[in-house]
Parts: sequence; structure tokens; C-alpha cells
Amino acid sequence: MPRRCVGISPALCVAVSALLAPPDALPALPPVSVGSSSQSEPAPAPVKTGAPVAGAGAADEEEVSWWQRVGILSPRYALYGSVGYEWIRNTTDSIDTTSQGLTSVIGARFNSYVWQPWFGKFFGDMRMHLGQNNTSGGGLPGASGSSRNMMWSGNARLSMMYMSRFPFDAYIDRNYNRTTTEYSPLAGSTVSQRFGFTQSYTHESGANGSLDWNRNTQSGNSDFGGTRTDSMLLNLAHKLPEHTLGSVVSRSVTTQEGTDSRSLQNNLSVSHNYAPEDEYYAVDSTLNFNSTDFRFDQVESNSRLAQVSSVATWRPEEEPYSVTAAVRVLGLASELQDRGVNSSSDKRTLDTANLSVGMTYTLSQETYAYGTVNLNTATSNGERRNSTSESISVTHSPAGTQFGEFFYRWTASAGASHTAETDGENSSQLSLQLSHSLSRQYELDGGSRINFNGTQAIIAAVQSRRRNFQERPEDFFNAAAAGGDKRLTHNAGISWAANEGITNAMVYFSLSDSRSLDGARDAFQMMNLQFTGNLQTGSDSTWSGNLAIQAVKQDLGQLQAIARTSQLQDSSDVKVTSNGGISYRNARLFGVRRLTLNSSIRLSSSALLPMIGGATDYETAAWDTRIDYMIGRLTLRANAIIARTTTPIIRRVADGFELAEGEPKTNKSIMFTVIRTFGY
Repeated sequence: MPRRCVGISPALCVAVSALLAPPDALPALPPVSVGSSSQSEPAPAPVKTGAPVAGAGAADEEEVSWWQRVGILSPRYALYGSVGYEWIRNTTDSIDTTSQGLTSVIGARFNSYVWQPWFGKFFGDMRMHLGQNNTSGGGLPGASGSSRNMMWSGNARLSMMYMSRFPFDAYIDRNYNRTTTEYSPLAGSTVSQRFGFTQSYTHESGANGSLDWNRNTQSGNSDFGGTRTDSMLLNLAHKLPEHTLGSVVSRSVTTQEGTDSRSLQNNLSVSHNYAPEDEYYAVDSTLNFNSTDFRFDQVESNSRLAQVSSVATWRPEEEPYSVTAAVRVLGLASELQDRGVNSSSDKRTLDTANLSVGMTYTLSQETYAYGTVNLNTATSNGERRNSTSESISVTHSPAGTQFGEFFYRWTASAGASHTAETDGENSSQLSLQLSHSLSRQYELDGGSRINFNGTQAIIAAVQSRRRNFQERPEDFFNAAAAGGDKRLTHNAGISWAANEGITNAMVYFSLSDSRSLDGARDAFQMMNLQFTGNLQTGSDSTWSGNLAIQAVKQDLGQLQAIARTSQLQDSSDVKVTSNGGISYRNARLFGVRRLTLNSSIRLSSSALLPMIGGATDYETAAWDTRIDYMIGRLTLRANAIIARTTTPIIRRVADGFELAEGEPKTNKSIMFTVIRTFGY
């Protein structure tokens, strides 16, 4: 009997090999010796193995290990861990605390395969974290004291027939966290677990699909008990010579133990693409259906949404025109019921339909025209409203002219539009736009370049009617409509770009100004600064990131009086927003080997995330710097963070809850850590 069939009958060995192995993989299957492994997963080294060495006799049944009897061959495992000490000081506007403690981690990795490397493989990781911490300062009850923390986490993966047309993957992740303090020796523990599987299928004919199922559970000592979420996702696709079919079905159910809370969400999406090879047209169609049911205490809500859309394009190669047609139908129904003391019910429906046809006609290489027609209908809670709109535009953009090192180009466009609604309101507009631009490029040493561009445009529009902000501020708006509207815009930008080796970076700075020359006399100004990419500044130093800073100022002019009596905000002040981050890394600080510096700046103007609630979720700005020095397996680390945070405030009001932005605070933290690792 071949050694790869230990514990399995020869007939079963041959049958399963012929059935499950890919046809092109059978000749390449290596012979398997007891105690050797040819699996593709990287294994920690050095590793310990409990199987006999290659070449050991296995004729005697007593010499065969239990894992060989069940088809598990060549198990590999390795131990690893660390022991460390950390000292942390946190300072806020009103609290100053210091904590110190010991931490230790011990873990094990394992991996092996079942029967044959191509048939199945599994691997996993388990670790335990133990920590003891002493905290002093703070000035608040319970701020000083000691605590102990134990955290256990583990995961395992099983892959079966991953080289075949129907691979199967199963997984499980489990985390246990328990913290006890001297004030609350029975303080709670939390347990989270996630397990599921993925079954896939592929076929050379173009059909493929996958089924994913997973369950997430969380439990603790809170009064609300634990939560459980079951999710299912089915994805199917089939590609034919002229058709592509696809569908996605998903379902998610979340329940809260201890309360009468439950949410259910179902989604269905079906798509179809028709694109004949020798034809000039294509049709894309999509069907979407979504249902959501939510129950919390005595409040229930549900919504149903259905949408059908289709887009057809026709682009003949030898004709100077192209046509696009689109249709969309949407239906939405929602209901909210409150069975509490003040019992109430609210039902709403919305049905919309839209049909649009657009055509682009190329008159010459420099001139083209575009026209579109839209038909819209909407019914909201039984009230129907119809509207139609038509528009046409012509654009002329001749080739640019070179003036020395500068490149000049101008563009002219004219357009007309008309809109009519059910209530008899009609509006027409004629517009004319003239613009010209000037640009220049500078080549620098090292392959980098600087680009400069400036644009000026004037737009003149004549309108028969303008939509009102209020019920009847016609004295102002009709006067503006009669005099038309003229707007002057200016844009200027300068950028630096480098692309050489591993350096791929760009810095862009722009200014824009748009103001009305008559009528409302409003103005809009914006400044934008953006950095993106990687910049190599030395053999061991690198800048990287993606950071955007934007400053906006809007002056409503004569519209200010109307804006203050409506829901519009007074935005005459400068508003600065920022998002992204930029980091610097030096792999050999001061020329010292294995001494590294990592420093980063994070900015976020939209950091108010009450549903997440993590420490970094409220950061509007943070400067994080870390220095590491490694001596063999010993790591010395110093970490300093200065962060600006805004914690949200949730207030209960008569009709629900209100989210408000709290007072910004500055948090400072410094940490020193010593860690000694062992194992692999």
C-alpha cells in the first residue's frame, strides 16, 4: 500500500484521487512520505513535528500515529511570545494620570494537511495576553488603583480542494477579554466569536459563484446581554459570448439578547449586460430590491425599496454622433410604528420614473453639440408631480497655441434649456461661456517637473424665472431674472510631481474665485492644498501619505437677508476642512543601525463617529511619533502622541435623540516600552 494511503483502502485512495484531483494536477502529485510536507502554506522555522522522519517504517500498525490514522499528515507547530514592561503618562485639559505594568504574550502556530496537500490543509494561531497595570493620579474616584487583564484569542482555517473547481473554506475566530480591578474584582469579561464558511464554484464555460455564511456573536456582563449577527451572501455570475448575467443575494439578521431588539435586512441585485461583438450598441440593465425591518423596544420600522434601471448606448464607428437612452423606475415604502404610551403610526410612499435621451454630434474636430430630453414623474404620498426638461449646447474648442514656453487655449460654449412642471411653473435659460487658459511646464533635475496653469471664464445667463427660496420673495428674484446673471471665475494652480524609482509623489496648490457681477453679488472662494504619493529623500528616509486641506469662504451678498430667515447657514466666515495623513520614516536614525523613526500627522474634519466610539474616532488632528531600537530580540520603544479630540454629546429630546459636538480637548500621551520576544 502506498504510504500516502495509510489508513485508507487502496480502492478508496484511487477513486478519490481520480475524482477530486484536477486532471492536469494528477501527474504532478508528489509521493507523500510520512513526516514530510509539501503544502504551499509557509511554516514557521524551525518547527517541531510529531510525525516520524521520512523513510521510517510504517508497516507495524502500532507505529502509526493517531493523526496518520485519520489522514492528517506531517503536523507542524511553533511557539512564540514576548515579555515586556510599559510606562504610560496621559495628560488632558483636566486629568493627568500615570500607569505602569508588565505584559506577557504566549502563543502557538500550527499547520498541516489532510491526506494530500491538494486535498485539504488547515492552519491556526492561538495566543494569550496577560497584563498587570498600576495607575496613579487623575483626581477622580477610582482613577488610581491596579488592574489585571487577560485576553485570549485564537483562529483556525480549513481549506478543502482549493485547487479544484469547487474550493471550500471554513474559519473560526474567538476572542476573550477579562479585566479585574481592586474596586471591582468581578468586573466583566467580553467574548466575541466569528465562524463561517465560503463555498465557491468556477467553470471554464464562464459560470462562477460563491456562497458565504458567517455568524458573529458578542457577549459580556452588560445589562443588554449579547448580540448575534447571521449573514449570508450568494454571488452568481455567468458570461456568454454576448451576454453577462450576474446576481447578488444577501441577508443579515441581528438580535440583541435581554431586549426586544432585532434588525433584518434583505438585498437582491440582478444585472444583465448585452454587448454584441460586431455591433455598435450595448444595453446595461439592473434590478435592485431592498427590505429593512427594525424593532427596538416598542418601536418598529420597515422599509421596502425596488428599482429598475436600464441604459442603452449606440456609438457607430463611422458616424459623427452617439445616442444614449436611460430609463429608471423606483418605488419606496416606509412605515414607523410606536406602540408605547403615545401610540402612533407613520406611513410614507414614493414612486418615481425617469426617461432620458441624449445625443452627441461631432460637427468637426474642434466643435461638437449635445442635446438631452428628460421626462420625470414622482408620486409622494398620493400627490403626483410631473416635469419635463430639454437642453442643448454647442462647444467650440480649437487647438492651443504655443507662445514661447507657454501654451494658450480658449473655449466658447452656448446653451439653452427649458423646464416645465405640473403646477404651471416654467423656466427658460440662455447661457454663454467664454474661457481661456495659460499653462507652462518646467523640467527640473532628477526627473521632477513643475506645472502651472491659470484659467479665466465669464458666464452670462438670461433667465425667464428663477426658483424661489421662500414662498414669494419675487421682488428680488424677478428683478434678478430680468437683468440676467453674469459670473466671473478665476482658477490658478501649481503642482510639483516626481516619478523616479520608488519616488512617486505630487504636491498641488490651487486658488479659485467665483463672483457674480450683478444681481445677488455673491462670491465663492476656495483654496486647496494636496499631497499624495511616496517621496524618497534619502537611502533610509521616505515621506508618504495622502493629505488634503481646503479653505472655503462664501459671501451670499444680497441673498444674506433671505438666507438668515431660511435654513441656509451663514457661511461668510472661512471654513477649513482637512482629511488624510502624511508620515515620515527613517530606517536608520542618526546613522544607527536598527534605530527607526516613524512620525505621522493625521487630520480629519469629519471625525465625529458616535456609532464607533473608539479613541481615534474623535480625533480631528493628531501627531504620532515613535522611535524603536532593536538589539537582537530586545526592542526598546518610545511613543508620543498629541491629539485634538472632540467627543460627541448625545442628548435626549422630546422626539428622540440629538447629537451635538462637544468641546474640543487636547490629549497628550507618552509611552516607554521594553519587549523581549522568543520563538517564531
